[in-house]
Amino acid sequence: MTYEMYFEIKCLCEEYYSKKKMEHAKAVESYVMKDTRYALMTAEDQYIARAAALAHDLLEDTNCTYDEINAISCTVAEITYLLTHFQKVSYYDYCKNIIDSKDVIAILVKTADIKDHLMRKKTLSDKLKNKYAAVIPLFLAA
Repeated sequence: MTYEMYFEIKCLCEEYYSKKKMEHAKAVESYVMKDTRYALMTAEDQYIARAAALAHDLLEDTNCTYDEINAISCTVAEITYLLTHFQKVSYYDYCKNIIDSKDVIAILVKTADIKDHLMRKKTLSDKLKNKYAAVIPLFLAA
């Protein structure tokens, strides 16, 4: 993946996300970039990780389609699909599927997503704390 492709994904996110959702996506990207695993990646994988961090909620929370993401990067589309929580799957099983995929970038992005949600004290309810507490051991073991 090139910077240009990363930039296209970023523009796609800006098109579909609300200002608040884009703020969250950028925060997830920032957490990804601060992770040791990110520093060990190739430049190409770093752009993929950053793009996936931005796009992680596109399929779940907007009308953006898999095909729109795939037209820019099939790799980012696949990771975004893996990071999409479908309602018929429990949150625990959804996270376990991410871990079981062994996709380092998806695991990194989901870890950053959970971290950002936990840091947002204004929106962090006890229900959300419990939801994340149940899956954190999965990600720590990954």
